[in-house]
Amino acid sequence: MIKPTFKPRGYHAQQGRFIVQKPNLRGNRLLISVFALLLIILVAWWIWSPRLLAQEYAVFTRPDGHYRVVALRTPVWPAMMPGQASDAPGKVQLYDQQNKLLRETEVEMVQLVDHVDWIENKVQIKMIAEWDLPD
Repeated sequence: MIKPTFKPRGYHAQQGRFIVQKPNLRGNRLLISVFALLLIILVAWWIWSPRLLAQEYAVFTRPDGHYRVVALRTPVWPAMMPGQASDAPGKVQLYDQQNKLLRETEVEMVQLVDHVDWIENKVQIKMIAEWDLPD
């Protein structure tokens, strides 16, 4: 039998044949686990970041100072073009004097919240909401 002058990968000289070695999966499992963890973190950030990064768009305070309506703009991913910031969706929230959240509703565009009417025991946001104020 003629023995090769070079030793190819996987060649076992004593047995005179090629031996297939099992791949090392331990390192691959760690890499896959780290990648999966990073993917989970990115997805969670993508879902929760708009709520965490909401920006105050407008505040309307009742003349006696007991209540206020806050319009929050939710960032849109990917970012909008310049001049379209008010087209962003958001939330409208009603707070009392102690900063307790009383009511909340979603809006398609925060620019719709441009005026708030304070009527005795009600607050009215044109085309958005009408809420009764607690006594």
